[in-house]
Amino acid sequence: MKKFDPSTDLYDMKTYKGRVLHFIKFVSPTNLFCTKKDFKEIEAIMELVKDARSQGLSEIRKDDQVLQIVPERTSNLDSFKFTNQQGETKVFGNKDMWNLHYKLISNGHPQTKELVPFLLRWSAFVPVNIPIAIGMACLPQTTPIMITSQIINQTYNFSVNIAYRDPTNKFTMGEQAGAYLLAVSTAVGASLLMKSLFRRIPAKGAAALFLDKFAPYVGVVSASCANLFASRYKDIT
Repeated sequence: MKKFDPSTDLYDMKTYKGRVLHFIKFVSPTNLFCTKKDFKEIEAIMELVKDARSQGLSEIRKDDQVLQIVPERTSNLDSFKFTNQQGETKVFGNKDMWNLHYKLISNGHPQTKELVPFLLRWSAFVPVNIPIAIGMACLPQTTPIMITSQIINQTYNFSVNIAYRDPTNKFTMGEQAGAYLLAVSTAVGASLLMKSLFRRIPAKGAAALFLDKFAPYVGVVSASCANLFASRYKDIT
């Protein structure tokens, strides 16, 4: 494993494989269970590591916290000994530090550095979306199920987009309500339209099943584009 450095990436982000591995680890549910106390401690550890690296130090003290960087004898990697303000000492290996790094970036806002609400964190994205995906892809696509699953899906997506948007771009309640209604109406409308069109196609067996499941997919794709733009258009303009 690559030697830990908080200013670099674990994987080669210039390659497709590296980006895939990065995002698998980034959205991993193993990062999810992180309290505010844990988050602040990890943040403090990372800041101490950055300061120590930049100053070429093996030991650094800040705000009654101490970090020691100890080279491992059997490799070119380091161990990190951290003592918090309560005098508790923890030792982290190279792999542990990369795990802490991903726990920090998958649970925190990239600009405010604040802990994101539990279900809206990127680390929660997979477990939250499993029941939503079941509703859209596995259950019989009746009109009530289709409408309900699309509303739930777009409500969650909208909430995640709001949680991670640029905090300097302010939205009024009216703007947020309009953006939310646009996303939900696009999802429901596109799904019902495609379902209506597909019913006119004479298909049986596997082909009919494919068309039945493809209708909500079209709704998701259309609404996701509308959702992202509506909830974060100020970030890209």
